[in-house]
Amino acid sequence: MTWVENQLNNEKIFPCAFGVPFPKNFMNIIKVIFKRLFRVYAHIYHTHFQHIMLLSAETHLNTCFKHFIYFIDQFTLVDAKELAPLAELIQQFKERKIEAEKSPTMKKFYNQPPSGGSSGSQQPPPGKAY
Repeated sequence: MTWVENQLNNEKIFPCAFGVPFPKNFMNIIKVIFKRLFRVYAHIYHTHFQHIMLLSAETHLNTCFKHFIYFIDQFTLVDAKELAPLAELIQQFKERKIEAEKSPTMKKFYNQPPSGGSSGSQQPPPGKAY
C-alpha cells in the first residue's frame, strides 16, 4: 500500500501542474497499481473475511470491491488471469449486475437522461443559451 501511495503522490506520474503531460508509460503504471490493489482485496477476502463478517462489514467490503471490479473491467486494467483468486466472486457480482440492469426499475434508472446538476435545474432549449 505504501508503494501505491508513493505512485499516487509522484507528480512525474500524476502531474498537478497545468500543461504537464502524463508519462508515456502511464497506462502501464496504472495497470500495475490496480493489479496490486486487487491483490490486497484478494488477501482480505482469503485471510480476513471471517473477521470482516464479525464486524458486520462484509456489505461495505463487497460494495467497494464491486465498484473496483466494475472500474477495472470497464477500462481493462487487470488481466483476467490476475483475477483468478476471486474469479468466482467476481462472476457472481457481474451476473447480479446484468440481472439488475434487466429489471424494469433499473431500466428506468439507466434510461433517464443525466441530470443537469442541482435538482430542479433545467437545460436550455436547443439553440438557446443562458
